[in-house]
Amino acid sequence: GGGGCDEAKGKVVVRHRGLPGWTAKQMVAAADDDVAGLRSAVKQISWTSTPLSLVIILAGTNDLAFEPDPTAIARSIITLHEMCHAYGVPTLCVSIPPSQFQSMYPDSAAIATEVSRQLQLWCSSDESNACAHFVTFPIAAWEPSSSRGHGGGGGGGVTTSLFS
Repeated sequence: GGGGCDEAKGKVVVRHRGLPGWTAKQMVAAADDDVAGLRSAVKQISWTSTPLSLVIILAGTNDLAFEPDPTAIARSIITLHEMCHAYGVPTLCVSIPPSQFQSMYPDSAAIATEVSRQLQLWCSSDESNACAHFVTFPIAAWEPSSSRGHGGGGGGGVTTSLFS
């Protein structure tokens, strides 16, 4: 099957690690921190009886105030995804959501659009190794089995982690 809740017989564990105010660049720099680090969290959870089936990454919003280069922002976000992929965990790459800041500063809205475009291109390229799947914010629906062959976990359950 395509994985997900049915295959896991209803057992779903959701973990959330929110880092309000952080830029993607800061998230990369703190990747190995025991409290806030993404790589640290993925590594620790991978040793449990319910390893991660999917990590959802929503990042880049705060970067708009500090980084004028969309490619630099996209590269930081891609690095976060690659950290998960190194442990065999597929990711859902969420576009940068609209914000009040973007409505006040149109240049930032253009940067957000370009970052999201670059992320979408990366997710559909061979570089992502079919491990990253792009969705537009807000996430209305996503079917793992329709996204390049990656389903949710099987066996003991599905564990999803939201990193934002």
